[in-house]
Order: sequence, then C-alpha cells, then structure tokens
Amino acid sequence: MTWLYTLLHLALTFSLPFLLLAVTGCQNENSGKPPEYGPQVQEQSVDQAVIEAIMDADPKRIKVGAFVHFATKQYLAGGLAVNVVSDTGHTVTAATEAESTIDYRIVEHKVTYGYQDGPRKVSTEFNLTVAKPKMAQLSSLINNVHAQATTPVTVTYHGLKTSTYKAPPPARVREQPNCLGLPDCLMTYRKITFNEVYHTGNSPQKVSYEFIISPDAPPTAGYNFGIRYAFLPGLMKSCFTLMVPIGDGDSRTLFTQCQEVENFRLESTPP
Repeated sequence: MTWLYTLLHLALTFSLPFLLLAVTGCQNENSGKPPEYGPQVQEQSVDQAVIEAIMDADPKRIKVGAFVHFATKQYLAGGLAVNVVSDTGHTVTAATEAESTIDYRIVEHKVTYGYQDGPRKVSTEFNLTVAKPKMAQLSSLINNVHAQATTPVTVTYHGLKTSTYKAPPPARVREQPNCLGLPDCLMTYRKITFNEVYHTGNSPQKVSYEFIISPDAPPTAGYNFGIRYAFLPGLMKSCFTLMVPIGDGDSRTLFTQCQEVENFRLESTPP
C-alpha cells in the first residue's frame, strides 16, 4: 500500500497542473482505443453554464454568523480506497459596507489529517469583498483561476451537461430545528459536469469535473473551496477525476478529489 499513501500525499501537496504534467506521457488514456470525451464545446460555454448556475446565489445575502463546514476527500479505484484529507469550517464574523462593495470577515478553522504526528489544526482570517451591482459580482466571480500548467499544452472541453433537481440537504442540516426553514426540507441543486482534455503529444489526459451549486446554501459555501474558479457562491460540491499511474507506471487507476459541504448555518440564530 506504499504507492497509495505516496499518491495521496502527492495529490494533497501539489496542484492539479503538477499532477497533469506528471501523468501525461505515461500512457494513452485508453491504451490505444479511440478516446471518448463527448461532444466538444467552447470554454465560454462551460463558463456560461457556471454563470447561469450562480445567477440567483446572491453574495449580498451573506449574514454575520453564517457557517459552512466542508470536507475534502480523495478516492482511488472508483472508491475502493477513501482518504479524508481535511475538514474546514468558515464562519462570517463581520460585515463592513461601503458605497459599492461589502467586505466580509471570514474565520477559517481547518484540520488536515495524514501526518505522522497527528492532525494539524490551523486558523486563518480572510476578507471577502463583494461588489454590490449584480453583474459586477458575476464578472468578478467568473474571473476563474483555471489551473495553469508550466508547459504549453492545448486544452479542449467536451461533454458539457447541466441539470437542476431537488434533494434533501446534508444530514447535519436535516438535524437542525425546522431543517433551517427549507420548504419540505429540500434544496434546489444545479449540477454541471464536463471533461477538460490536455493534449500533449500522443498522450492526451482527460480531467472530469463536477460542480453542484445551490441558491439555498449560504453564499459563502464555495469560498476558498472549489477548483478552477476563485469563488462560486452556493457551491455544495466540486470534484475532479483523472487517471494516475501506480507502481512502476505501467498501470493506472482512477483518482478523484472532492470537496463537499457537510453542514451549514444561514445566520447566528437558526429560524
């Protein structure tokens, strides 16, 4: 199992671009078979789908006392091995309003696991600045922080899918009084999935993304949380999946990392 812990450590320590550069060139994704990525789309189509998903997740609704807890987990071989990387909690402690912006103070408490000397706890404070005009908010939020590789590569996008559905909130939210006032204890979810393909020589590498956003979650859900985008208000889950080499590199397995909200509070005193 040494390879397992080595891989998990690498995934925790290095960024997604590092993993991509490490695995591309090892082996064609489908061992010579024609790859199936789904219909190709423009990157702008992916960003537009994200904008539509966050359209009514208004960051100005953030209230002092709002709390979000999310867990970061890693899965190997389709879930045969699961590693809990960290637990993170965000609490809004203050809000300062200016003419065109609102500044929120967020305290982060994070516990990271997997160290020989036990879990490591770190507390940090952040400032989140939100523009008051709605379109200005969306423009700044969608200024995504795509993973940038240090080696030039061609990137294409495929298989974009979106869906909207209702489902219960996380178990810990359901346990709170009156299910935090959620009608029928259900939340609206908007799911976005797509494939991002890095073309390097004869060895393309596919990365599959999943984002689930809810306008019923605290807008701070998604802050300092997801991948590809700096901040998606109401983000409940973000995942990426790719194939990584194991052992001497002759074999590969699925690696998935997800960050998912497990509990939240909308304000200091639940309804």
